[in-house]
Amino acid sequence: MDFIKENWPIISLIFLIAGVTWKSRGWVSSIENDIGDLKKSVRKIEGFLKSLFPSTTSTNSPINLTDLGKKVSQEIQASEWAKQTAPGLIVQVEGKSHYDIQEYCFEHVKRESVLTEEMDERVRSSAYNNGIEKWQVLRVLAIELRDTFFEQLKMDKNADY
Repeated sequence: MDFIKENWPIISLIFLIAGVTWKSRGWVSSIENDIGDLKKSVRKIEGFLKSLFPSTTSTNSPINLTDLGKKVSQEIQASEWAKQTAPGLIVQVEGKSHYDIQEYCFEHVKRESVLTEEMDERVRSSAYNNGIEKWQVLRVLAIELRDTFFEQLKMDKNADY
């Protein structure tokens, strides 16, 4: 009993630390649950925003087609168009960097004169049917053209620039 009387501050501190540790387990668990709920909410918001602003291309590097972009590409036969178009333009991109080829493709498809009336109609129809802007469909053409150039020039699309 003398031990307890002499060391009561240390014993009290040990019990206090034990109690705080026991209680903090509940706090940590609660915080982990809150973080999980927050992640779910952020995913819902991302999904909602994506539905408001559908995109045909990804925002990562290198730019790729999203599921919507792949659908649009099939609808307008973008890959076939790129394979027919690339041979006449390949000299314009030979020796250029990945980025410069990509920029060339974006600029090329923006010009009104590069699309036949039939392709322009497909582009406009796809934009309308998918609830997107015409420039988003043109980005699909540009990415398909870029990928065709990379293939013909034997350049790795995923290589660091």
